[in-house]
Amino acid sequence: MIKQYLASKFKLGRLYNSWLIAANDTVTALKDLNDFISSFLLIGDIPLETHPDYKFIEREKSATVNTKNISVDQIRELTEFLNKTPSIGPYKVAIIYQSDLMNVNAANSCLKLLEDTAKNTYIFLIATRASSLLPTIRSRCAKINYRSDDTHLVDDIYVKFITLIANGHNIDTKLEFLKELSDKNRSLWSEFSDNILDLMNKLIKKSAGIDTKLSSLELEIMAKLYPNSPEYLIGKYKKIKNLIDNTIKYDLDLKTSYLLIIDHFNCH
Repeated sequence: MIKQYLASKFKLGRLYNSWLIAANDTVTALKDLNDFISSFLLIGDIPLETHPDYKFIEREKSATVNTKNISVDQIRELTEFLNKTPSIGPYKVAIIYQSDLMNVNAANSCLKLLEDTAKNTYIFLIATRASSLLPTIRSRCAKINYRSDDTHLVDDIYVKFITLIANGHNIDTKLEFLKELSDKNRSLWSEFSDNILDLMNKLIKKSAGIDTKLSSLELEIMAKLYPNSPEYLIGKYKKIKNLIDNTIKYDLDLKTSYLLIIDHFNCH
């Protein structure tokens, strides 16, 4: 499932440079992630374990050494690797496996790495206890919650933004996000608008009778958009997309545009 999910993001040009995958089965998550990397990022006949543009980090193990943590030296070595130009393709890729085992110094070094990630670089952190990572590390990554017994993945970024829509009537919710949008935070605006359009696409498919599973939060939002027929939702989609496009095209105020989008979901 991780492969398909990341592939869809890659094809849409929405694959973030840093990802945190919280998984109850890290072995399966790693296999699925490597399948994605081999199919879309590091294409060719070279196995990942010998690919010059691929780096895998885990706690060191040997017959005589079985360290408890991932060390700062390992993260520094990774930083040096990622700072070099790709040898074959356009990308460099790194995985920090069981990243929740980084010691304090390694975690701080990892944070600096995530803050300066190059556009042609993708870093994936896999962890069983993602909540134990530094909050600043978690905030730098797009997040996926993977459960081997579940039928779908949960994208925390998507959930964050549709929660804003569901709670759009709440003044505290509005004010909290408006603070984040300060100083013309176009990166945050881009994430918000992309996910809102994804939401509208799902609602349109559902209203048209296409087999689409909606979460309780998405169903709550759809109920607000009465009569939620395909024609009505398509019209609503066009208005929201036009507002999003014009915000960037004419350098409109991001806060005002956000409030206008919220209003589109609050009317019946």
